[in-house]
Amino acid sequence: EPDHSPTVDGNVLSPTGPGELDLTFGARPGDASGEDNESSAPIETQSCKAPEGRRPARELSDGEKADGTTVFVAHSPNATGIGSRTTTRLSRQIQGKENFSTLSESRWVYNALSYNRADNWLYAVSQRSDDPNNAAACPPGYLLQINPETGEVHNIGRILRSDTDQSPFAKNDRVNDLDYLNTGWIGYNGGVRLYVANSSTSGSRAVYKVTLPAVGASNPQSSSPANTASVYAEDHALLFNPNEQDPSKDPYARYSWGLVSPAGVRALGYPEGTLLMERYNVATNRVDRFAIKNPQTAGGKQVPTGKIWGKAWTYGNGNLGFGTGGQSYSNQSIQIKVDDPLSESPKFTIVSVVENAPASFNTDGTSNAPMPVPPVDVAVEQVALDAGNEAAD
Repeated sequence: EPDHSPTVDGNVLSPTGPGELDLTFGARPGDASGEDNESSAPIETQSCKAPEGRRPARELSDGEKADGTTVFVAHSPNATGIGSRTTTRLSRQIQGKENFSTLSESRWVYNALSYNRADNWLYAVSQRSDDPNNAAACPPGYLLQINPETGEVHNIGRILRSDTDQSPFAKNDRVNDLDYLNTGWIGYNGGVRLYVANSSTSGSRAVYKVTLPAVGASNPQSSSPANTASVYAEDHALLFNPNEQDPSKDPYARYSWGLVSPAGVRALGYPEGTLLMERYNVATNRVDRFAIKNPQTAGGKQVPTGKIWGKAWTYGNGNLGFGTGGQSYSNQSIQIKVDDPLSESPKFTIVSVVENAPASFNTDGTSNAPMPVPPVDVAVEQVALDAGNEAAD
């Protein structure tokens, strides 16, 4: 597979995506101040409820339109280890803000977080809960529909193999997809579907296609993987063509992108420490991978090596964002610009390496990009200097 050195664009100074500017011109009710990664206000933990019908498409609120592109990150509040899967906290980063603020917390342990541009809802799949008091009430393999403005979680029901009462997700003495699905994205090619996989060492790395039920129904269906390529990135995100508003017609939306985990780098035969980008074609199930040489920003800041990039999203400027998870979790995140994304040799630019994302072992990300850039009202006050304010000769 070809290697691709990052290109350097000297004009990239201040992207319009989140995390680049910290300008506060007013806050929506309930938003954190932005001083810390999480809000200090107490948040009531939502319980796991019985299945209900899928909710209809949402109209974006005035507040969401004003926010512009928002990045969402699901993470375990106590951060560390496999036993941290007891609740899930949902945090968000509004366009132009530097930090994340907490939106909600749920007893559902969920991952494969994905934003559906067709109905303006977040979707996720539940994982196994390590809380003995809630494990039975919050089982794995259920499709969840999450309000991106409030963080409220709705249970749409257990995902079943088409026309059966069995889960499609593998669980045996070799792999465990059912309990630990860890990557997900919405695909729009040939209909809206949620694509999920357990791409970690505990999983089969096969991609499952989950068909969202009709509005009002609670019977999500999935087909078991057949002739699908393996994925090794632990979260994926989509690019978008700014000239095409309909994702079903956008050729960019046929591909999901992720950074391969260190275990995947080794399994695929690349040198240790390689920053390896993975591109999955939802139309053909083909996977291409591209090694990014000398991954650093134009200012020389290096992308850390040996990291599991467990959360992925798309910025409002069209760039990809990635944050860490797994055993290598930290608050680091990176932004990557992709040129010629449909070609056999896309080019990658490392735009930024920052430390502002929620740090967690079990984590995932997505965004509602693209959204229109929110307007900014800047008042300019003209001040006249009188003679007393003039500088002395």
